[in-house]
Amino acid sequence: MGAGTPACPVDKMNSALGATNAAHRVEQAITYHASPVSMIFALHAGLGVLLEEGIAGSWARHAECGLLLQDGLENLGLQLVAPPDHRLPQLTTVRVPDKLPAGMSEADVRRVCCSTTASKLALAWDL
Repeated sequence: MGAGTPACPVDKMNSALGATNAAHRVEQAITYHASPVSMIFALHAGLGVLLEEGIAGSWARHAECGLLLQDGLENLGLQLVAPPDHRLPQLTTVRVPDKLPAGMSEADVRRVCCSTTASKLALAWDL
């Protein structure tokens, strides 16, 4: 591109409007997304735990936690969607009870479950 040729459609529009200025040129140099610093630290911590307990230990821990969650939900009277031999420790789907408190919708049930539990529950409606 030549010295006076705008580099992108936004530049062309700004140039046509007479809006090209130093601030706009500086803005172009800034990335429009931030690196996921918190996720990188979380990955580092998670990999450290995995190195300490090993793959087999990690799988056993996940299996135990999944069973505890599933058993606890069933003990509360909730019905799980997947039959016992098809359940995963990482994913637990629960049917929304037919009788809900007055004024509460299925979406309200999901919202309460997601905001009051450590893990989000995927709730199925009459599957």
